[in-house]
Amino acid sequence: MKCDRIRELIMTVYVDNEASENEKRLVEEHMASCGACRAFHRDVVEKAVTPLRKSGVLEPDEAVWVRIKERIGGKQEAPLAGVLEKLRRGLIPERPAFALVSVAALLVAGILVWSMFGVRYGVSDYLEDQIYFVNSLVEDENGSYMDLGLPGEDFFL
Repeated sequence: MKCDRIRELIMTVYVDNEASENEKRLVEEHMASCGACRAFHRDVVEKAVTPLRKSGVLEPDEAVWVRIKERIGGKQEAPLAGVLEKLRRGLIPERPAFALVSVAALLVAGILVWSMFGVRYGVSDYLEDQIYFVNSLVEDENGSYMDLGLPGEDFFL
């Protein structure tokens, strides 16, 4: 077995006594024949495991515990406070900038869609209405155009 795999087992499960029986057997058999992995195991135990075991349990100062107890005991919430807090969190976004940008993007998208597919009365519609109106003025009852005596009449009609 490769030394890399054995060293990984040593660091992750072997030194913490979390290895399965099969993993323990593999590591011990390999270390019996490999001096480099034995040295690695010794270094891990000396530099990582032993100092942590000797460090003991760190206890916070009594003043820290007093402040924690005051904060825990000092909060007496009304029964509806939890419901109101959930409602407030639901209505007010946690990231207001993101919410604002999202609303702005939706507005821009809506305006674009409306301008592309919405009801329009643009220049072309206006011109079409004007042409229809002028044509209705100059057409006679037979559908032919009347001569109004205007200078550009022959060119356009």
